[in-house]
Amino acid sequence: MMQPLSRKKRLGYLALCFVLFLIIAPVAILYAKGYRLTETFQITRTGGLYISVGYSGAQIYINGSLSKETGVFQKGALIQNLKPGSYKIRVEKNDLNPWEKELPVFKETVTEARVLMLPLESEMVEILDSSDVAGLFGNKTYASSTGPKIINKLMAQKENGEVTVRWQGESDSQPSYFCQEEKCQDEISIKTSENINTFFFLPGRDDLIIFQSNNGIYVAEIDNRSQQNIQPVLEHPDLALRVSDNTILIKEKGKFYSVAL
Repeated sequence: MMQPLSRKKRLGYLALCFVLFLIIAPVAILYAKGYRLTETFQITRTGGLYISVGYSGAQIYINGSLSKETGVFQKGALIQNLKPGSYKIRVEKNDLNPWEKELPVFKETVTEARVLMLPLESEMVEILDSSDVAGLFGNKTYASSTGPKIINKLMAQKENGEVTVRWQGESDSQPSYFCQEEKCQDEISIKTSENINTFFFLPGRDDLIIFQSNNGIYVAEIDNRSQQNIQPVLEHPDLALRVSDNTILIKEKGKFYSVAL
């Protein structure tokens, strides 16, 4: 039968636990705040990246090295313990256009980004009973394809062949791509090499614009941190674009199609 510890030993163990708590607790708090010990035994504060992909099986590269692969249930990736600085991000997945962006990482901050990855070949379905759809492309409704669009306190407006997106909500709730650390901008313009004719917010996304120019139909991200990714839906002249009831509609050579992205 084991003998109970003496009062002196109990007090000794209690004091040891208290000392260990005083040592470990600050370390745990500093670690949670992003502090790390470098190879030269210097303390530095780190940050992170959260890349929202939306697809499983996508590979995320950081500065050219594979960092994460999205899963069935986790279709985004959190990359932690990054030193403050700029990082080149590339996301790839079979049958989708790759996405690239250079993003800043700040100390004690997680930088967020949502990728734009369209199919290499868009799925187009011809609309055989097109009487209702044809009316959307008539002159009487043309203004709806060029006038201002508002979604989730974002207003997109065509100005001099470009689309400018403005935040109309409270400054402390702006989308992350409007801000870098504590500096935020009021508006972002979609930069293209040619004039935008018609445009809409992409159904299901408030950070992407789908637009039609003389050479085709494209989707552009509003996020202008480094380059803006612009990917093609259909590259062909003489196309017309409409979005109705969250459905993308395209007119080509007198025929009408719905497009799934």
